[in-house]
Parts: sequence; C-alpha cells; structure tokens
Amino acid sequence: MKAPQIPDQELDAIEERASKATAGPWRSFIEGRDHESGSDFIQTSDQDIELVGATRDDQDFIAGARQDIPKLLSAARAQRARGAVEASPQIGLVIRREPLERHQIELATLLEVFEVAEPLDQSSEFISFGPLFDDEVVKTVVARLERLGLAYFDDFCELQCDFPAWGRFFLAPNNRQEDGKKEED
Repeated sequence: MKAPQIPDQELDAIEERASKATAGPWRSFIEGRDHESGSDFIQTSDQDIELVGATRDDQDFIAGARQDIPKLLSAARAQRARGAVEASPQIGLVIRREPLERHQIELATLLEVFEVAEPLDQSSEFISFGPLFDDEVVKTVVARLERLGLAYFDDFCELQCDFPAWGRFFLAPNNRQEDGKKEED
C-alpha cells in the first residue's frame, strides 16, 4: 500500500486546526476504568469535554489525537525535510529535483513520460515513480527522460530490488562528502 503524499498546504491546514484546539495534554477518563463514578469525559487544560454517541474507543482516540497530531506533523515535516522518498518494491525510477529545475522540466511533463496520473512519492530532493513492471517499459521511460536532457545515473536511476511485503524502501539524499565525513553547514 502506497503512503499518501500530503501536500504542504494540507499539512498547514491540519497544523492550523491543531493549533486552534484547546491546549493539551488531553486525557480520556472512562467510568469504571479511570474513575469510579460520573460520566466518561476528556480532561483538557481548560474545560472537560463530554461526548454524546461516542464509543469508549472513539473517546480514547479523540483524546490521544490532541497529542498525536502534532507529533505526526513534526515527523512528516522532518521526513520531507530530509528529502527521502518511498521507492517502488518492484522496478522503479527516482529522479533528482535539481536537474529537473535546471532543465525546466515540470511535473506534468514527467507524468506524461511515465503515463501516470501521479508519482509514487515526492520530497524536496526526489520524485519517485513505479512500479514499471518490466525492462521494456524501463528502456522506453529512460529513453524519454534522456530526450528531455536528463542523464542516467547522474540525474535519475533505476531501482530494482527484492524486499519483503512487510517492509518499505526509502531513498534519502547522501549528505556526506566523498571521503565519508559529514558536510559542515
């Protein structure tokens, strides 16, 4: 299953909603589990929240979301900042963004080259496509990319590897110099 690429504007909207909610932490209190008498409620830093029609699991989820959403947003933004992209578990191609900008190649052009509606994944550094299914498709796509001025291996690469369905494969930029030492900022 492909991890959805959440656009920055959607992440911003989620973050705005979270920032407008009552400050955390929120804690779910269920009668008989967390206290002896009274109704089920969510304790906040301001007023308690009582839900009508929610199951206990719904209430625990809502209370936990107050803490979970900011953590998930932070993790999503950190992943994006590192520039990593998900790669196809079958044959895939990953393209560096820098040469795309240099050659003024738009995403719409790449979608036409790959004959797809959207890439597998995108980051600040890469765009990933796949699965491509067989070597003939790869040869066709590589030829199209080269006609756009992109150089195989320097600007894009083919990824073929076997890994189990219970795992996912990501490609991140190499932030190290040739000698293996981390670059200085």
